[in-house]
Amino acid sequence: MCPLPQFAVNPRQGHGAHAKPVKSALLLYNLFAAPLAFPFLIRDLFRRPFPRFLERLGFIPPLFWPKGETPRIWIHALSVGEANAAIPFARKCAEKWGRDAVICTGTTETGIATLESGLSNAVSAVLPSPFDIPISVRRITKLIRPDCFILVETDIWPNWIWHLASNGVPTALVNGGISSRSAARITRVRPVARLLYGGFKHIVMQSQEDRDRLIEIGIPPARVTVLGNLKYDHPLPDLQRDQKIEFAREMGLEPERPVLVAGSTHPGEEGIILQAFLHARKAVSRLQMLIAPRHPARAGEVFDIVRRSGLCARLRSARERKAPVDVVILDTLGELFRCYGVCDAAFVGGSLVPVGGHNLVEPAAWGVPVLFGPHVESCREMARDLATSGGGIMVYGARDLAKELSHLFLDDSARKDAGARARSAVEKNQGAIERHITLVETMLRDRRTP
Repeated sequence: MCPLPQFAVNPRQGHGAHAKPVKSALLLYNLFAAPLAFPFLIRDLFRRPFPRFLERLGFIPPLFWPKGETPRIWIHALSVGEANAAIPFARKCAEKWGRDAVICTGTTETGIATLESGLSNAVSAVLPSPFDIPISVRRITKLIRPDCFILVETDIWPNWIWHLASNGVPTALVNGGISSRSAARITRVRPVARLLYGGFKHIVMQSQEDRDRLIEIGIPPARVTVLGNLKYDHPLPDLQRDQKIEFAREMGLEPERPVLVAGSTHPGEEGIILQAFLHARKAVSRLQMLIAPRHPARAGEVFDIVRRSGLCARLRSARERKAPVDVVILDTLGELFRCYGVCDAAFVGGSLVPVGGHNLVEPAAWGVPVLFGPHVESCREMARDLATSGGGIMVYGARDLAKELSHLFLDDSARKDAGARARSAVEKNQGAIERHITLVETMLRDRRTP
């Protein structure tokens, strides 16, 4: 791991000469972004409850801040994946500095719901993020009055980041990653790199490879470090046998039958997975599957795809459960992680189509073998660690997937060994949260430096 970067500048005066806001770039961003964003603002107005829309404009409920030395730590996550990485980190911050010290924001409705579910009363508040327009950013920042700001992984909004930086708030991008394709695009227009990353005082990447790419596009090396992947630090879960049976039945699965969970699937993947599933069922006739589309709103579409394949299907939310089914479609939020706990093998989506993959650690933490496709740009290190350990298997299509599923479900010993290796890989990579807590301590000291 790289040591935390040290800075000899006063944070109240910005982040050094090379990181002063590029006023012309911000001006151009606002001139072009405002007209483009207007249709999305209108869509947001009609798609979200009106109070939620007002919150994104910066009209948030009054916040309680205790008197005294309690800091104000603002943690932001875009959607479900980022929220799952942020939750253990936010909990650790709340343990160290107190519940009232931490406020979290999310961008998507599923991200906000994940934060609310995972943090409950552990933090001061969970709110929607502001629109990246100056009036919204200024208003919510004035109400929160943060001592530091931590962005988990993605969702970089220039007005927001530069407003915080120009007001002396130490800012950090943590658990960051950048693909070779994204780095190549940014390299063609260097000012974009400065606009996106220049407002961060600390940039913490998941791997040395990510760090090298940022440096190549012009980010000063002293500002970029590697502290490990927060997603590995999810508490290792466990369910007793009776708990597994109860939860499987709650999901609409039959506990005595082997289970495959296909999580976070995208359009174009369900058909491939179903082909492999049907082939594997020739060898393992009692095999059943739970499919969790990345976006629950697609559950009806996935249900139709399954039915057209000739399989019996049911939505998880369905009340009528008289006959057993072959496939259950998860159409609810916040349950996928526990579903991995009742399966015998897992496939993680967004990887058979060019999406970049999703969180491979979640099923691995349960001690089940993890299968994934070749498109894992967003989780390269996880895929590499799991494949190297023997707990993860990359597949390239329906034929590959069917072959690996048949092998795993016919060979109990091989399946259990792969699951144990997956969990071991997670354990070996834990510890990032403590290093990130040290970073927050550094940021808070910087904020208090006169």
